[in-house]
Amino acid sequence: MYEIQGYYKHIEFKIKLKGCQVTEDAPLQKARKRMPALHSACLALLSGLVVSSSVLYNPLNPRMPRGAATMVSTLFTNALLIDGTGREAVRGASVLVEGESIKQVSPGSQEMPSEVQRIDLGGRALLPGLIDAHVHMVITTDVATLLSGGSFPPAVIHTIQVKDALEKTLAAGFTTVRDAGGATREMREAVEQGYINGPRLLLSCGILSQTGGHGDFSSSSGSSGYGLASWGIGAPSAVCDGVPDVIKATRQQLKNGADWIKVMAGGGVM
Repeated sequence: MYEIQGYYKHIEFKIKLKGCQVTEDAPLQKARKRMPALHSACLALLSGLVVSSSVLYNPLNPRMPRGAATMVSTLFTNALLIDGTGREAVRGASVLVEGESIKQVSPGSQEMPSEVQRIDLGGRALLPGLIDAHVHMVITTDVATLLSGGSFPPAVIHTIQVKDALEKTLAAGFTTVRDAGGATREMREAVEQGYINGPRLLLSCGILSQTGGHGDFSSSSGSSGYGLASWGIGAPSAVCDGVPDVIKATRQQLKNGADWIKVMAGGGVM
């Protein structure tokens, strides 16, 4: 059984998929009557999430690592297929998934052995996972508060907030995000090992910035040479001036597990 969650303002919606049965929770059933447009939009969005590799392993057993022995075959039928290429959506399409791989896409029904699990989407939307190219998963505190001298919450609370942010990001349909500073290798590993049901993380780890630049969060008294500013439980910024400092800071981020390097070269006027 798969359970997919979505959020609209303060309302949490849930859809449970078990075999061919689609079950809506009470808030979503109520939305059907009072807010039909919202109800349809939520079903279309939430139903589209089932194709993401992040939920192809059972979220009711979230500690199952990605890539584990999950070669279960699932056939999604009667879908409104949006392939992301700009072509018109295909009604009545079916998609065969084996483990974490999409094996076959058909504009109509497919004949499959009886052991293949079937999920009838009832005409709901099925689409690829979305990608957000600029996020900061560790910034759970209002930016204006941080810039005015505020701080992140205690480590335990901050950790829970980051976990919540990752899970809500996936629930909103984003299966890959490029974190532009702050997220760490440990957070990525927590997702990959199934401790957090979140999107794939492409990390920059610590941000590179010159003294007084957009990524220098140290006090006005300043720091000399290669200094680090706090990001709560996140990767600290690297304050670097000149070629040798930048080379050293870059090497440190790569050592820390960065997929790419984030440079804040300007003054960061907001």
